[in-house]
Order: sequence, then C-alpha cells, then structure tokens
Amino acid sequence: MDRPRNLRRRVASFGAVLIAAGVASAAVAQDAPSGLRERAGELVERLEKLEPPSLDTLLARAATVDSLPAGVPYLARFPGPLPGLHVGAPVLAQGIRIGTVRDVVVAFATGATEVTASVTITLDIVPDRVVLDGARLTSDEALRAAVEALAARGLRARVAGAGTRFDEARIELVLDPQAPPPPASVPGAAPELPTLPPEPDRLRIELDRLLGRLAALPVEQMGADLAATLETLRELATAPELRTALVSLAAAADRLPDLVARLEPEATLWSDLRALLREVDGATRALRLLLEYLERHPDALIRGRGGATP
Repeated sequence: MDRPRNLRRRVASFGAVLIAAGVASAAVAQDAPSGLRERAGELVERLEKLEPPSLDTLLARAATVDSLPAGVPYLARFPGPLPGLHVGAPVLAQGIRIGTVRDVVVAFATGATEVTASVTITLDIVPDRVVLDGARLTSDEALRAAVEALAARGLRARVAGAGTRFDEARIELVLDPQAPPPPASVPGAAPELPTLPPEPDRLRIELDRLLGRLAALPVEQMGADLAATLETLRELATAPELRTALVSLAAAADRLPDLVARLEPEATLWSDLRALLREVDGATRALRLLLEYLERHPDALIRGRGGATP
C-alpha cells in the first residue's frame, strides 16, 4: 500500500534531519565561544541519544488516527470504473468522515447478447457520527431508519476524487433533491445506498439529456412559423392601404390650421383644437417614421429595434 511507503520515507527523512543537525552542531561547537560550545555539545549528546520512531510505531499511530469502529454495513453499486478507490477509503458527509469502505469488487453480469460490469462497494457508517433532528444516533436500527428516510429525500452516495492524481478517491454522501426515487428494498437483502454517477459521467448524462430535449423540439416547424410571421409583417408594412391612410391623415392635418384660424381666439374650442392638431401632427410623423423603418427592417417587430442595424 502507499501508506507504509510514505511512512518509510518519513522515517528516513527524520533520520537525515537528525544527522544534519548533529553535523551542524559539531561545526558550530568548533568555532563558537566556550559557552556556546558547551551548549552545542549538550545538543549533540541529546541528538545522539534521540532515536526516530520505528516504522511499526508510525503505522500503529496512523491506524489509530485514521480508523473508525465498525459501523452499519451498506452496499453501493456503480456502473462505471472507479480508479483509485480502495479498501479503507473514507466515507464522508459534509466533509466529515462517518464511515469506511470495507470491500470493493467488480461484478460481471452475463446477458443474452452482452456482458456488463459494475463496481460493488461495501461500506459502513458509524451511528454516533450522525445526528438527525438534534438527536445523536446511538444504535444500528436508528441509523438504518434515518438513512432510509434521508434516501427518500435525496441522500445519495457518489465517488469523488477517482482517477485524479492529487486527490484521494473517497465516497461522499450528498443530498440531491432532483434525484429519482430509490429502488424498493429487497426483504432479507443487505441494505443498499442509492448512488449517483461520478461528476464527469453525471455531466455527460445531463448533456445527453439536454441534447435529447433539443432534438425533440419542432425546429423546422418553428422556422416555418417564423418565416410566415415575417412575411405577414412585410406585407403589412408595404400594403398600399397603410400608405393611403397615412396620406389621407397628412392631408387632414394640413387642413386643420385653416379651420382653427376661422374660429374665435376667445373660444375654448381653440385650445382644444390646437392640442388636437399637435397630437395629430405627432401621430402622423410617428406613423411615417414607422413605415419607413419597417420598409428597411421588416423583422424589427420580432427582434425589436435594438436587434436590427439601421
């Protein structure tokens, strides 16, 4: 395993540090004043008496720090390869270790026409590492009931760090409210945790699902409807009836000043007609500009004026 190899390296490094410190202390003792020489000599004697911890001691300490007591066993099945996942890998929830991977096997299934392979993991969860609704779980039965309730609300197991160079493969328990309902448990079988695919596979699955939705859209029909709508707008913008109506409205606006001039300035109708004249003149100008713009950009009613180039 990699852990004993790393511990051997640490032991060797520790011994090298002791040797270097002894050499440096001896060199200082030769050139320093008498008081410093005495202290350096004491340091050398202490370093010579100090022994690095043995490999067995370091392994025992590492096992004490990393290990957890046996917990409630669960199965987790993954359809794809899980490089780097090994027995003893941690089981984490919210970044806190609550269990351990106890077994990793490859399961083959022979069908009528093909053979499929999956990875089956046996892991356990320590009950007193989990608190549900303020109460610490102290028994196996309480943990099984809690995991079953949480799985119904989206608790899933997934592999993280598999296949990466600088990260240790591990099992993470995460909450996914969008996850499909878990399969029904089989009476008498070992309890099983529903799983999620690893992150790269999950992204690929989501992308495939999105592409499937796009492929199901009636793109050709939508394009035909858009083309028909643009043609209708083009016909409306270039219709002779609209141009005739604008000409008639402009002529009526030209005759309004003469009508207003014949009225008595003191009459209250004067101000009303002048206001009407301004409104009609503004509407005529706006309609004329709209007609000219639609002739140049018949698709502006669909995209908006900001999407067209003047």
